[in-house]
Order: sequence, then C-alpha cells, then structure tokens
Amino acid sequence: MRWKYWIIGGRGAIRKHQYACVECQRWRAGATVPKMADLPPARLRLLKPPFWSTGVDCFGPLMIKLGRRVEMPWGILFKCLSTRCVHLDLLESLDTEAFLVALRRFISRRGKPYEILADRGTNFKAGEARLEEAFQAMEPSLQDQLMDHLDRGGRDSELQTLGISLCRHR
Repeated sequence: MRWKYWIIGGRGAIRKHQYACVECQRWRAGATVPKMADLPPARLRLLKPPFWSTGVDCFGPLMIKLGRRVEMPWGILFKCLSTRCVHLDLLESLDTEAFLVALRRFISRRGKPYEILADRGTNFKAGEARLEEAFQAMEPSLQDQLMDHLDRGGRDSELQTLGISLCRHR
C-alpha cells in the first residue's frame, strides 16, 4: 500500500500503536539479565582442600521419639563454600557448650578450616568470645606455638587428599 499511496504521519501512527500495544511490547522485549554481585572470595578457592572456607548454621529443633520420651535436639550444618560438601551433626541444645563440642567434632573429623563464616547467632558469638578468652588466658609462648601450628596447617597431607577424595565420591 505504501508503494502506491503516501500516508501522512503513518510512521508516527505505527510507532504510537506499537508503544501502546501490550502484545507488541511483549514481542519486542528482550530477555532480562538479573543483577548479581560478584561471588565472595571464599566461594572461589577451588584449589584448596574441602572445608577450607566453611559456613555454619543451626536448624531445628527436631522431634525424636524414644519410647514414650520425646527429645528435641538441634542440628548443625557445616558447609564447604567452594566444593559445596556438607557435614551434618546434632546438638543437644542450642547453647555455647554444645556448639563448641560440635565444632571440636567437626575439626577432628574434617580438619581445621581456614575461615568459618556464620550468621550472628548468640551461640556463635558466645563461642567466638569463649575461644578468644581461652586464647588470651594462655601464656605468650604457648600462644606463639599455637599460632605456628595453625600457620603450618596442623594436618597431615594424607588426610587432606583423603578428605578431597571422600568429598568427590559422595
């Protein structure tokens, strides 16, 4: 039709229609790109052993029935931030002592993590304060020995490779 006739203001009328038409807008719309921040450095440590950077969180309570008695333990979740391995454990209660016992079990089983990230739960804050208090109560020479041990890694290399192979096969 445009070859035979010239429509005055035709291009503007079509643009106005396309702008107002919902169906036309859907056809012209492109895919949206979600806004995402960069991953934290703890998630990008790929060549480190499992649980090098560990996230901690508590969940529960869980209802467990033993005969007529009902117990309500809590669960604690240790998650490797780079390999996404998970270590689950039970807490008898949600206090500082139970958290420190679970942390000791985790470290004896999986090795010492380089960093532990947690929400600011009261048991985590109190556990951190308790460990800091115990460290300050040590003699300076013992503090230096402990820091040297922690700087060296404090674990056997065989256990590191065993931990990596166990993590990959699960």
